[in-house]
Amino acid sequence: MAPPSSKGLELTLKLPHYNRGNAVKVTINSAQPPHLEQLRAAQYCLTLALQSFAKYPMSTRDQAGLSKLLDRIAAATRKAQKSLSRYKENNGFPSKECNVKSFSPDLPEDLVIEFFVLQSSLMVSIRALNYPQQGIPLQIQSKILGKFRNIKLETYRGRPVEVLDEITVGSACPRLATLIRSLNTICGLCEDMQNKLRMFK
Repeated sequence: MAPPSSKGLELTLKLPHYNRGNAVKVTINSAQPPHLEQLRAAQYCLTLALQSFAKYPMSTRDQAGLSKLLDRIAAATRKAQKSLSRYKENNGFPSKECNVKSFSPDLPEDLVIEFFVLQSSLMVSIRALNYPQQGIPLQIQSKILGKFRNIKLETYRGRPVEVLDEITVGSACPRLATLIRSLNTICGLCEDMQNKLRMFK
């Protein structure tokens, strides 16, 4: 699932140690937009909840069966909430490669852009990388460069890299806020129905 309203989204990147500090502009490629795994996970959980509801025989009025149905719907909804409230760092850089085709023009290999969700905010993480020069080990280069700035070393795409710049920013997303409210409402309704069922035991 692509970032909400990603069509035509333009990013202006200005990092102190990248491109001599000059701004770089990239646009989301609407043909191959970056995917948000968290939204995919939430969508999968809600599909399971809908399937549980669709399979429940409405002709029966079994209290125990209805209680189990509410439990399944609430559990799936809570999992959807959890997927939107947490971002596993091992699902991103440096473990996961950035799809350079998701941007126009294609991202250079020394620039990484990732999107993820944090509650009702759409976050973007940007990293500028430095690959070692041939014949000079990165550790030696880092010792020299380390005299001038703090460095961070990673292994990306099977190659050692230095992270020159790293920044994460977010923006409130109304569609995500609506989704969060809807999930809260579903959980609240399930709990309310369970309380009413207990009254009839």
